[in-house]
Amino acid sequence: RYVVALPILLIVIALLYSQIALLPWMGVSGLELMFLLVDLIAPYWLASVAGIALFWCYVVASDRGESQLSGYKRYESKGVLPRLALWEEQTFREGAENWSFPKRLWSCLLFGAAHLQALIFPLAAVIPLGIGGGFFMIIYLRTLRRSGSRERAVCLAAATHTAYNRIVLMVLMPLFVVWAIIRAVV
Repeated sequence: RYVVALPILLIVIALLYSQIALLPWMGVSGLELMFLLVDLIAPYWLASVAGIALFWCYVVASDRGESQLSGYKRYESKGVLPRLALWEEQTFREGAENWSFPKRLWSCLLFGAAHLQALIFPLAAVIPLGIGGGFFMIIYLRTLRRSGSRERAVCLAAATHTAYNRIVLMVLMPLFVVWAIIRAVV
């Protein structure tokens, strides 16, 4: 799955930096915005607490929680990253075979926007991450057509998504964190 995930990641990065080059204001992250707003009314530690609270509100308020994973126990038991990828694939891709093209696009954009809650991603990440989600949707739809199994389609898309996330966490996330902190402080 890494052979498929790496080109998707490279496309997302190229689109992200192209968009920031064209629209520099899109390079602002949620963390920077929070520091700017909180600096006016409260100390910096409150920004961290607010960010963590927002993340947990997002997780708790989600309309597709743990019960949705019950049919995929074999896959979900492999760790945190596969569980999160599986949850996102179910939330943003499962059932896409019955959706209109505009609904599929909307799901991809929501997928990109959902990642802004991480606070370190710049605003420009919505469309590139949505396009990355579109690649996961293509994997889901192609696998479903070939196998006829929703479970297999979701699990294959989630496996590719997990590989993508592992590459990001091992290589890119440390760079994003340093970049966001430097931009927030400077």
